[in-house]
Amino acid sequence: MNKNQEEIRERLAQLGKDWKRVGEGELKRRFSFLSFRNAVEFVAQLVPVVEEEKQYPTDICIQEKTVTVKIIQSGGEGTSLKDILLAERIEFAYSWKEKIERTIVTKFFTLPVIASLVAILLIVLILRRLIS
Repeated sequence: MNKNQEEIRERLAQLGKDWKRVGEGELKRRFSFLSFRNAVEFVAQLVPVVEEEKQYPTDICIQEKTVTVKIIQSGGEGTSLKDILLAERIEFAYSWKEKIERTIVTKFFTLPVIASLVAILLIVLILRRLIS
C-alpha cells in the first residue's frame, strides 16, 4: 500500500462509520433531518462547497427527511484524496447544521417549556375574555 492510499484510509476512518466505501471508487452517506425542508436546505448549502472544490457528488437523492450523497470517482481510479476532502466538507456542513437543529429542538421545545407556553396562552385567552 502506498502513502497516498494509507492517507486515504486514515482520513476515511476519521470521517466515521456513517460514510460507506462501496467498492474502490464510491463513497456513500445517508443524512437524516427533522423535516423535508431541512433536507432540501442542506442540499442547497452544499452548492458553494462543491463549486469551491470543483468536485461534484455523482448522486444526491432527497427522500422525505433523508439525503443520500454518493461520490464516485470516474475513470476507475478508486477513491481519491479529493473525494475524501469533499466528503469531509460535506460532513462538516451536516454536523454543524444538525447540531444546531437538534439543540434547538431538544433544549427549547421540551415538554415543560411547551406546557408553560400553553399555560401562558390559556391565561392570556382567559384574561382577554374577562376584560372584554
